[in-house]
Amino acid sequence: MTKKKLFFIIGAIVITLLLTAVIIETSLTNTKENLIGKWNVNETGVIAQYDFKNDNTLDIYVNGQKTGNGKWSYSWFKVTIEFDDGTKDTYKCKGNTLNGGILSLTKEETKKLEPVLQNNFFKEGFFGYGEKGNFKYWSFAHFMPIILYGTLIFLIFHYREKIKNWKHEETLRFIFAGVMLFAEMSYYWRLTYVGGTNPDMPNLLDYLPLQVCEWTCILASLMISKKSKWIYPICFYVCLTIGIFPLLTPSVLSTTGPAYYRYYQYWLEHIIPPLAVLYMTFVHGFRPTKKGIVPAVGFMGILTTLAIIANTHIEGANYLYIAKGTAVEGGGSLMDPIYNLVGGSLPLLLVLLGVLVIGIFFGAYYIHILIIKFYDKHKLNKTSK
Repeated sequence: MTKKKLFFIIGAIVITLLLTAVIIETSLTNTKENLIGKWNVNETGVIAQYDFKNDNTLDIYVNGQKTGNGKWSYSWFKVTIEFDDGTKDTYKCKGNTLNGGILSLTKEETKKLEPVLQNNFFKEGFFGYGEKGNFKYWSFAHFMPIILYGTLIFLIFHYREKIKNWKHEETLRFIFAGVMLFAEMSYYWRLTYVGGTNPDMPNLLDYLPLQVCEWTCILASLMISKKSKWIYPICFYVCLTIGIFPLLTPSVLSTTGPAYYRYYQYWLEHIIPPLAVLYMTFVHGFRPTKKGIVPAVGFMGILTTLAIIANTHIEGANYLYIAKGTAVEGGGSLMDPIYNLVGGSLPLLLVLLGVLVIGIFFGAYYIHILIIKFYDKHKLNKTSK
């Protein structure tokens, strides 16, 4: 067996294991959420009901009268109920049925009105929202996309020469661009279906394209499809610096883990643009320059100005998170400590952010230079041997 075949076999196994783990986590999340609600006791002659609540407590009703309460906990397809008298029951989860001991519980079906008959859009299901805390920082669902991102970077770098000389290389670049545009547009398509996180109809003023990730998708799709050396420095400095922070603190995913479309849309929107930059760097030999920092800073300045105008004139707006520091959905952001450091003062915040952005861009340039020198030296030593 050649090293190449062994590499692909190991890669296939790793990817299969990752996908399996995501599927398991998705099913666990769905099962846990489905526990909340009313469950009927299937026992002849008894009209009883268990009411599972979001705070992990439950009330017990017999013939419509409350007769007791307790607490419930969930772990690996099993539900443990601890009643107020100290006794415990364990149930196995299977769809909308809980089986345990001599009792089985069946969840009460509740019909919902169609979206056109509601005052708010349909928010449940794959394209909707879950409970707050559905996605947790530093969980497997957080690490898995980052691991996949690192794997793709390695593959692009390792096979850069073969990719460059591949007859379908141009098509591959257009696929990159198409995925980025789809990820960005599907964000808005989804909002027209499920609405925003507030209970009212979605207000388009709350979802203007004034975030870094939205514009990096647009610019990176133009860069990679047109092989634009003019757009490349903007994408390089923004995607590989500011664009990396959302991978560490995906604050807008607090209610949408792997069971929801928003989870996958978010990671595509934040992973593909920097991957496109590295593709042009590795495969086509594009390189950043110090002069390229100027348009990158200019881009951030224009975007920040528009965000300030929007935040000032739109009630509750927080574009670029410079109004309150964190995301509307309530997840933590790296802007939180910066916002707190300046005490909420917008002028001080802008000065500090300006210094940080310029410093980060120069840092990215010099780190790139060091990596190139290290690689060239390693390659030279390897050749001399």
